[in-house]
Amino acid sequence: MPREFSEDLYCHIVYLYTDGLSTVDIANTLHMSKGVVNKIKKRYNRWACVINPFKGVPGRRKLFSRRDMTILRGLVREKLQKAALERNEIVRAHYLATFGEHYTQNQLIFIDESAKDERSLSRLYGYSPRNTPVQKKVVFIRGKRYTILPALTMEEFIGIDIFEGSYDRKKFVDFVLNQVVPTMNPYYPGDNSVIVMDNARIHHDNELVALLEGLGCHVVFLPPYSPDFNPIETAFSTIKSWIRHNRDFMKACNDPVYALLVVCSQISPQMAKSYFEASIYV
Repeated sequence: MPREFSEDLYCHIVYLYTDGLSTVDIANTLHMSKGVVNKIKKRYNRWACVINPFKGVPGRRKLFSRRDMTILRGLVREKLQKAALERNEIVRAHYLATFGEHYTQNQLIFIDESAKDERSLSRLYGYSPRNTPVQKKVVFIRGKRYTILPALTMEEFIGIDIFEGSYDRKKFVDFVLNQVVPTMNPYYPGDNSVIVMDNARIHHDNELVALLEGLGCHVVFLPPYSPDFNPIETAFSTIKSWIRHNRDFMKACNDPVYALLVVCSQISPQMAKSYFEASIYV
């Protein structure tokens, strides 16, 4: 196998060559064969470099080229975000344009609901030997279902109701009037004076909207199929993740409502602000 020289030595060949030395003189000066000198001269004249630009990295054949590696470095693995096919981008764009003109993040209170049952404790990932499926016995029957109904500002939950079963229009109205209204600022454009909800049918209570607006606050409905505009959805993801990571606590607690209140108390002001940032309001 021919002897390999350093790149610096190859550069010296080029320096001497450009100074006008012959192949024999360069070979004698650098103590190498004329064949090596001629090879470097030819490479320099053709590619303007002393290292073969098409020569691969020594060792096993790589699965990815350098170009592939450059592309892959620009990619990251992220959780897939689902977008409903039914959403109307024109309606969403109009919402963003008009919302930004009239409201600020300090004025907003988001209200929505989520549910928890036995399956909320199930792990999503596990470990096993290679080529061995990961399995865990889980409950496929819902069991008791608990509903979390909170109101989120950019700083905290200002109201929260947790109860067994699903909620109805009366429970929703009672929550808004008994927990949200007493802690909010009913005088727009003050802080915490704008209630924002999605388009669930149960939220469209004309009497409640008229009452709230009569007190001086504003009620805004999100565009259809736009949970990404609702920061409380990110809060729910955090809550469900905390439940899965602390399933032993959840199972040991005899009072599910108390356990869920403990979970909701984990939402800090910094986290609440990050939810608003993720939903384009900051």
